[in-house]
Amino acid sequence: MPPKDRDNATEVGDLTAVSAATATELCADINLGEEAAALLSEGKTPREYLSLLIEREHLVDAVKLLSRALPKHKAVCWACLCGREVAGPETPSVAVRAIEAAEAWVRTPDEDHRRAAMAAADASGLESPGGCAAFAAFVSEGSLAPPNVPIVPPADYLTAHAVSGAIMLAAVAGEPERATEKYRRFLDLGIGLAQGRQGGNDTKGEA
Repeated sequence: MPPKDRDNATEVGDLTAVSAATATELCADINLGEEAAALLSEGKTPREYLSLLIEREHLVDAVKLLSRALPKHKAVCWACLCGREVAGPETPSVAVRAIEAAEAWVRTPDEDHRRAAMAAADASGLESPGGCAAFAAFVSEGSLAPPNVPIVPPADYLTAHAVSGAIMLAAVAGEPERATEKYRRFLDLGIGLAQGRQGGNDTKGEA
């Protein structure tokens, strides 16, 4: 199939929560696939590039881009929504508690909840969507060091990397053969957050 041009890309509406002017500035610390990186050109907006990635079926790269484009609070909320979608009776309790800890930080993003999210991520590990979501909350701000010692600020990209990890794990959880379908569903949730269709403080997805 011949590649579609920019004007024919899947249309994504205005991403009102995204402050970056260009996709290039968002992608400086994202590990894009070779084909996705070739589609990135100077001056392309995040909305234009996201539309093109989805159109060309570069869904993992679209997740990485949107994870970096969203404000950190909304990005963690997105990871929680996706983790909840695939959590079930067979999900280990430590992984569920990690989602709950990340959700608690989304509702009340203070230092106590941030530290509690790290404890939950440690207990769960980073092999589950919940563990990655909780870690994303922890590295969103503050210090990586224990309390009462000199501050070690987290790198700005860490939350995005953890959020995209959570969503990739959620996409292959349980039914890996449905990963493409789930990526599209998860991207719709994330775009909803970027457009204000999902409440940033409500991890159940109600406006």
